[in-house]
Amino acid sequence: MKRKIKEILVIDGYNVINAWDELIETAEISLENAREKLNFMIAEYSSYKGIYTYIVYDAYKIKTSLSREEKNKDMTIIYTKENQTADSFIEKFIHDFEDKRNTIIRVATDDMAEQNMVLGKGANRMSTRELHLEIKDSQKKIKEKISGKYASKNTLDTILNQDVVDKLEKMRRGK
Repeated sequence: MKRKIKEILVIDGYNVINAWDELIETAEISLENAREKLNFMIAEYSSYKGIYTYIVYDAYKIKTSLSREEKNKDMTIIYTKENQTADSFIEKFIHDFEDKRNTIIRVATDDMAEQNMVLGKGANRMSTRELHLEIKDSQKKIKEKISGKYASKNTLDTILNQDVVDKLEKMRRGK
């Protein structure tokens, strides 16, 4: 019996925010809005691709910060505890992950040290640029799918049964 390989994507959230132009601009005004924008894009991408994603935001320089998680169907957002970097959280996550034989773990970061650690722990690395290109491609495909779905629903013959369509066609031709 062939076993099913699942895929998990782990994202260094602030690393991505500081790498993508549209998120840098948003973060200059509001870091919270930049996180929300990234979270939305990743949630849409995860759902479309059928993968589970973890976005890790570190609290390395924040005093009295407690770790917390927000979960939904396709994604978990993690805010690390005080003095814990996203890198250290991701390293521990990969190390402690139980089902490595049946799971592909990809980590999106531009931090070279983190990428080397990821490879050493048996996961795959992905640059923030590669992630950005994949997300833009999935957004394009989602738009095409949605516009195609609604465009094909704009005629009567797609919603009426064939008998009614035939009768209307006869009436139109005066028969």
